[in-house]
Amino acid sequence: TWCFAAFGRAKDDRIMGELRKLPEKLKNTNTLVALLNFFGAFEDKRSAPVIMKLTGHPDEAVRYAVVDNLGKLGDQKCIEAIAGLSADPNKQVRLRAGEVLVALAKKLNAQRDALTALRAVLRKTNPDSVETIAVTMGELGQREASQPLVEMTNNTIPAVRLAAIIALG
Repeated sequence: TWCFAAFGRAKDDRIMGELRKLPEKLKNTNTLVALLNFFGAFEDKRSAPVIMKLTGHPDEAVRYAVVDNLGKLGDQKCIEAIAGLSADPNKQVRLRAGEVLVALAKKLNAQRDALTALRAVLRKTNPDSVETIAVTMGELGQREASQPLVEMTNNTIPAVRLAAIIALG
């Protein structure tokens, strides 16, 4: 309820500044997710660094909320963090990161930046994430994605090969 009590006064920079200090203090996952949703609803770009610090949070619900709310901020600086979450250990977080990354990149006309960020993630990712990254690369619709996607067609994991072939069109 504290979140909604502050809702009417959230445009006050002093109050938003105090709210941005809360994530590191909060222990309750539901409260933390609600706060992240609050930042996203207000499209408070100044909360981006605070939200990005939570990309490695141990709870997947928090990481999922991180992806969603970085996407809502609509800031170019969020692309790299969202791309990083496309290699999350949790499949739902990975899938959502791919969806949000494509939508944000298209909104900002930053598909090349998103592809560059995905290629960096691809170099250091686990095998489970490669399939999601292949699909995301294909959805970005950039010609530069062809080379890594062709390389993925030789992957030992059948689902990765199939995702790469579909992404190549």
